[in-house]
Parts: sequence; C-alpha cells; structure tokens
Amino acid sequence: LKVSVNRGLFVLLALGAIVLLGLVGAYQLDPQGFVSKPLDSLYRVVQLFAAEGDWTAGHSQLPVVLEIARFAAPIVTIASLIVLFAEGIWTALINARVRFYKDHIVVVGLSASAMEMVRSAHQRKLDVVVIEKDPANPLIQSCRSLLVPVLIGDAKHREWLKRARVAQARSLVSFVQLDDDSIELSLRVQAMVEELRSGQLPPLKVILKLHDMQLGSRLESYPKFFENPRCVEVRFFNLDELAARSLFRQFYPEVYADALGRDHVHIVVFGYGSLGKQVVINALKQAHYANSKPLQLTIVDRDARAREETFRRECPSVGLAAQVLFVPMELT
Repeated sequence: LKVSVNRGLFVLLALGAIVLLGLVGAYQLDPQGFVSKPLDSLYRVVQLFAAEGDWTAGHSQLPVVLEIARFAAPIVTIASLIVLFAEGIWTALINARVRFYKDHIVVVGLSASAMEMVRSAHQRKLDVVVIEKDPANPLIQSCRSLLVPVLIGDAKHREWLKRARVAQARSLVSFVQLDDDSIELSLRVQAMVEELRSGQLPPLKVILKLHDMQLGSRLESYPKFFENPRCVEVRFFNLDELAARSLFRQFYPEVYADALGRDHVHIVVFGYGSLGKQVVINALKQAHYANSKPLQLTIVDRDARAREETFRRECPSVGLAAQVLFVPMELT
C-alpha cells in the first residue's frame, strides 16, 4: 500500500511540474492572450500530455520552459502509465503460470513461517502457489519478488482452490491462524479433491497448522475425518511443538545437571504460553533418567494459579513423572 501511495505521489508531482512549466511558457509566449483567456492556455498545456502541441508550431523561438514542457509531457504520460500499471500486468503474468502447474505446493496463509517455507521451496526449484486473504499483507511483495504466484482470496472458497490447481498439487500446507478455519479448509479440500483428482495420482498431502494439538489428536482418532485416504492424507503440525522438540534435541538437560554436580534435572520455564506449554510437555515426555530421580519443573507465570488449574486438569497423573511447581510472578 505504501509503495502504491509513493508511486501515485510521484506521478502527481511530475504532472504538476509539467503543467506549471507549460503555463509559465504559455505566458512568456503570449502574455496578453494568457491574461485574457487563462483557461484556454491551461487547455493547450494539457494537450501537450497527449502529444498534441501543434499550437506551439510556427514560432521562430519558444521560451525554454515551454520547450521543456512540450518534450517532457508525453514522456511523463508514458512513464506514468508504466509506473501505475506495469506491476499489475507483471503480477497477472506471474499468476498466469499457475494454470500449467502440477505436482506443486499450495501454501495457504502468508505468515513469517509460511514465507520461510516459500523461500526454502523456491531454493529447491519447487513450484509454489500462495493463497492469501489479506491484500495488504506486506509479505505478498516478497513472494512476487521470487516470481512466486500469489492469489488474493479466501482459500475456503472452491474458486480459489481450483485456481491454485489444488486437485493437481503434491501438497497443501495451511498456516491459517484459527484452528476452526484450518479444519474447515481441510474439509473443503477433501470434498473438492475427491471429485476432481485423478485416481492415478498419489494422495494429496494436506498439512494443517494447529494451535491446539489435543484437537489434532482427537481428529486423528476420528476415522470419519479421513473419509478417503486414497485421495487425501491429512496431517497436523504445531510450530511451538516443533521448536520445543528441537530445543531438547539440541540441549540435553541431564548433561548440564551432571556437569553442575546435581543428582536431578531442574528446569525453570518463564512464561506458560503456547511455547512454554510445549516445552513443559516435551520435558515430561523425556523425563526418564538413569538414576530414577524425578524431573523438577518450576513454571513462572503472571497467571500461574489459573494456568496450574488447567494443567492439573489436563495432566492429572503428572506427579508420577515429575514434581511440578507453579510460581505466580510478574515477568519484568
């Protein structure tokens, strides 16, 4: 949006400068005519932009500013059209490639994480199509600079799924923010792919980002959600869970405890948000140490009491695996 405003301002400034030069030149050419009929003079200056400057012919010598105006006006006209409309034409050409895509990746929802995936796929020479609902998303320009087609629309509508050729794609990855929207998108994709996808193609992989992985677990155990696995394979992922898993693959708490001469592992988690919760869950999954000492978890959060109530309800037998303490504290 900012780029578009800058382009528009540039065009207005250029047009205004040429009109001003033209009016000054018209006055210098015929002061009496300019004063008596100023609107006629303005009309003649405007004609310069359409390369209709015949009224300047027949004079042995024109004022310098008028010479500049009559040459610059048509150039500014052409440049303005290019500046204002060339991007739209270029975008249309990039998006036109989609109609020939097959075995490609469709990315729904253009977030920072989605952009990283688009860059990675682009580096690996894979065809990618992005469907983004918000036309003001600044990452759209980043995609188009990579020559990646971006369709501006709601992926829950069949029209946009067809434009992205989802039925011919290798996989669809959703970075949609709301879990309900992700589930609805999956159901729409399954219905369309079952109707349009050729039986000779392998199943379309639909990979959905979910904040609530318990919801994903329940859906995975609900056979009706996967009515036609020969057409569509649905999987779920959570970026916070992946990050927490990566954390424990890179850093082993028992190694640090041993180096410090401790006989047990004690982990303190500051902030029990989505990521903090996944760190706790992954710590509990791995808390089986050779010396049989239980893991100690201290969770520091401003709303520790409410968080603890939810945690105890979700994990009633946690005491068998670890000693968990919630501490209310402002994280300043």
